[in-house]
Amino acid sequence: QAPEAPAPQCASLAVMASSGSSSSSLAPVAILQSQGGVYDVSFAGASRLMSGGLEGDATLWDLSDRRPLSSWTASESTVLSIQGLDGGRECLTQGKEGLLQLWDPATKSSLWQTHTDACSFARALVLPSGGEATLDASSASCCIVSP
Repeated sequence: QAPEAPAPQCASLAVMASSGSSSSSLAPVAILQSQGGVYDVSFAGASRLMSGGLEGDATLWDLSDRRPLSSWTASESTVLSIQGLDGGRECLTQGKEGLLQLWDPATKSSLWQTHTDACSFARALVLPSGGEATLDASSASCCIVSP
């Protein structure tokens, strides 16, 4: 007999908010379920969140209905960092294998990629021009720096 495949592991990501006037009292407003573990998260708008997983998955979440809008394989290994750009219309991921990639979450397609020789502990830095917030900036108006 062939051994049974292990059941997929499910990880939870709690979205916290203040539940009153006391700044020390936080309560979960949503718990998002994901296959495998979540390694990094980044906001992608007022009601959107991006998560990068231990198994290479990237997910764009809609926090209003607590469901994924888009999910795709972004890395052969762990997604070490994920950052939403242009209000969630673009996404920058950095994988443990050294790939830095820009994604279109709507089509789940890679817009460009480059291999960095960065160690797994070094994150890419996104510097928008014109003083706008990184979340609002399109990749075309940013300088992306990787060690």
